[in-house]
Amino acid sequence: MTEPHPFEPQAAPIDDPYELRGVRPETLAEWDRHVIVDVVHDGVRVPPTIEALFEKDGSLRQVAHDAFVRERDWGASALAERLAYHLDLRGYHNVQAARVACDFNRFRGWSVPEAGHLGRRALFPPASELLSPRAGEHALQTCFDPVSQALYGRCEEAFGDELVKDARLTRITVHTYDDHVAEGHRRPKASLIFTPFEYHEHARIPPSVYPPVFPDRLAEFTADRALAYRVALMLEKNYLPVAINSPYFLPLGGAEMRLQVWCYMRHLQQVVETLAKDEVAARFECLWPLLQDIDHPWIGRDISEDQHARLEELCRWAEKHHFEAVERYRYSAFRPNAVEVEIRKDLAYDGSWQTLADGREAFVPDPDGLRLDDIDRIAAIMATGIREYLTQDQPEKRAGLLTS
Repeated sequence: MTEPHPFEPQAAPIDDPYELRGVRPETLAEWDRHVIVDVVHDGVRVPPTIEALFEKDGSLRQVAHDAFVRERDWGASALAERLAYHLDLRGYHNVQAARVACDFNRFRGWSVPEAGHLGRRALFPPASELLSPRAGEHALQTCFDPVSQALYGRCEEAFGDELVKDARLTRITVHTYDDHVAEGHRRPKASLIFTPFEYHEHARIPPSVYPPVFPDRLAEFTADRALAYRVALMLEKNYLPVAINSPYFLPLGGAEMRLQVWCYMRHLQQVVETLAKDEVAARFECLWPLLQDIDHPWIGRDISEDQHARLEELCRWAEKHHFEAVERYRYSAFRPNAVEVEIRKDLAYDGSWQTLADGREAFVPDPDGLRLDDIDRIAAIMATGIREYLTQDQPEKRAGLLTS
């Protein structure tokens, strides 16, 4: 098993932003090409341009260190490694950048002061308050953009890969969370998250977030619920209580939602090119690069009057062809599964709650506290549920769709 990560942020270049950490020398599972296990909040590297700012002032460095401790998903990489092992995958992907430097699980850009935890952007305090625009853009280009390109590249492969056509691209992102919230309420040992809060509350998403041609209904879930419930059932049967979409929901700008929107736009493009007349399809051709750039919120986009008119026309066309554009896609094999798995930090690491320099408490793991046996057991249980979904539920649902 991989050794525990350093306990301090490491000033080092981001040379492989979405690195594949090998687990097996050979691929043993037939689903290796369409199942991804990854970790986005257990990186330790801080680009030298950011680290240099923290080193200018001792107090700033302490602020950065406290944020590193508080924001990191301690033990997530060890869990992902064992999950990939029990699924017979080549390995798992790890985002190298520390979350305090750049959070891939949010929209690209800079946080505004009033943004809450789920509403903030990839660059957030303290980094967002210290970086110049040039240095911040360099951090995004180094830490954020290559990870997006890698993920969307896997989706693009799935659209043209005959071996993946009968199976959904499935992405399991491993997180760890604190064992309790500020009020003292103790959290479940595990949680599976696949719905954004806005859809849960209002059955829609704000029109300013994604292009208007994206159907609200597709935000209801980012993963086949059979997958989430299979994993939840296996954990519960082994005395590991599970919450569903609790204690929080997906961020609208999170990678799970962005992946859904990107894949839908790619699907819609295929539907248009298949069903629309050539002259109609040609009118929409200029829109696809715009619509597939979903790492930024839709609001504030620089759209010409001509593009706006064509987009309205595309919305009308998609509504007219609602079954092919939306309903058929909703359970399609081309729609990706993307689910967050949260495991309590105290199940992965021995540690204690300590008051940091800023006066706030945080879970601080013991340097030698990685709980290897517990991590392997939890990963094996989750892998059993995922295997049952891949070998039983997914083929059955696929067969049902073909005959319905």
